[in-house]
Amino acid sequence: VSETVDSLSSLQEGTEEEGVSGSLRQQGPSGRAISQRFHTQHLTLSLGTSLIDEAEAQIPGTGYLEFNERLAPTGSIMDVAGTPWDYRQFRAVGQQRFNHCYVHLERDAAGTATASLRHAANGRAIDIMMDSAFSAVVVYTGDAIVDAPRAALAIEPMTCATDAFNHPEWGLKRLEPSETFSGRYRVRHRVME
Repeated sequence: VSETVDSLSSLQEGTEEEGVSGSLRQQGPSGRAISQRFHTQHLTLSLGTSLIDEAEAQIPGTGYLEFNERLAPTGSIMDVAGTPWDYRQFRAVGQQRFNHCYVHLERDAAGTATASLRHAANGRAIDIMMDSAFSAVVVYTGDAIVDAPRAALAIEPMTCATDAFNHPEWGLKRLEPSETFSGRYRVRHRVME
C-alpha cells in the first residue's frame, strides 16, 4: 500500500554563519511502505526592488515540465536549450511569467545544485544551494498574487517534480518500513563584489 503521510516528515531550520539552512528527514512507518514527496518552505525572495523584473535569475534546470492551459502537467519534459526558459546562466527576469518546475538540475563536483537571484545595481544576491536529495526546483513570479504581483520570486527546492505521484520516475521517494531519507539545502544572502 502506498499513501502520502505528511505528518511523518520534518523540516529543521537553523541559522548558519553564511545563511539559513534547512534539512528534512523522513522515516517510513513500521509495517507498510509509503510514497512521499518533499519540498522546502516556499522561499519567496526579493532583493529590495519594487518588482522582481529588475533582478537576474540563474536556475540550474536543463528541462522543465510542460503544463497545459489549466496548469496541469502533461507528462512531458521540455529541454530548456534555445527557449526563453533557459536560465542556466544569469538572465534578466524582465517580463517572464514563471510558474515552472525545472528538472535535470546541473550540479557542481560536490553534487550541489544552485539557483540564484541577483540585482547588479544594489549589489545584492541570494543563492539557494541544494544537495542531491533535491531533483527539481519550482520557480514562480507571483503574477496571480492580487496584492503584490511580481514583488518577489519564489524558488522552491523539491525532491521530485510536480505530479511525481503519476510519474514516479520524476523522483518520487518510496520508503520501506523504518527506511529513512534526508536532504539539505542552504539559503545565502551575499553582497556582490
